[in-house]
Amino acid sequence: MPLNERSPLIPFNYDEEEEISLIQKTLTLVCFVIALLIVVLIFITPHNNSESSLPNDISNIPYHYMLSHKSYIHFGYLIETLPIEFNDDEQSEFVLLAEIVSLSSWTLGNYEVHEIRKNITTEEFFPVKTVDSSLSFWMNDVYISFNKNPFKNYSFNVTDLDGLIIPELCDYKITWNWLFNGHLYRKCELANEESYSLISDIVGSTSWGLKFKNPDGDDVYAKTSVTDYWWNMHRRDVDVSPLAPFPPVIPAIYSAYYDTIQRNRENNKRRN
Repeated sequence: MPLNERSPLIPFNYDEEEEISLIQKTLTLVCFVIALLIVVLIFITPHNNSESSLPNDISNIPYHYMLSHKSYIHFGYLIETLPIEFNDDEQSEFVLLAEIVSLSSWTLGNYEVHEIRKNITTEEFFPVKTVDSSLSFWMNDVYISFNKNPFKNYSFNVTDLDGLIIPELCDYKITWNWLFNGHLYRKCELANEESYSLISDIVGSTSWGLKFKNPDGDDVYAKTSVTDYWWNMHRRDVDVSPLAPFPPVIPAIYSAYYDTIQRNRENNKRRN
């Protein structure tokens, strides 16, 4: 047979089914690797390994502080003092009070609060865990538990505790309605409370400011300011009234979960 440009030098057999099968196997392998990678990332908990043995303590966040993101990509927040002013030659500084730490760098929700303490003997600073919190599977409820361990070694007369409310020793729950307004509930074991009761309604957003009001809407227990620009880590002021029925760190925790749920909703909209 004479050769021309259309004649193959080496004869071959083309099997379309074999090629399709090879493509399917390749796609299956790629999907398996991606799924395995996602599972590994979900269960990576960098903070658990290094900070699981943190000592526990009672929360001691002040009524006025600054809240900001820890980094551009990390699900963490910093709680700092208001700026300390120096002379004209020096910039104002922020003193770190606590971190709101995500239990995983790759998943949403479930935060701990690690507050900074100072060893008066060695002058060294060290973290302590004061708050545990978790987001429900359907992302509509948040449960917050304050550390009570330092008080477990003390014995109290039950009659002296009737009606006693110590906000830092209570448990809290956050829910949201369809307008994304929040509701804060409290349950105090020391006061013999067996169920959660509504103590505050929250309106606004983390970007434009939040207000924590009493259920009647007459008083404002706490508020956050408009957030700063992204290059300033969305820093904002947090002001809490000494008469608020919850610890000062609650607005910071609420802000963290508000951002978490909002981020998840935006991601779902992009997929749809």
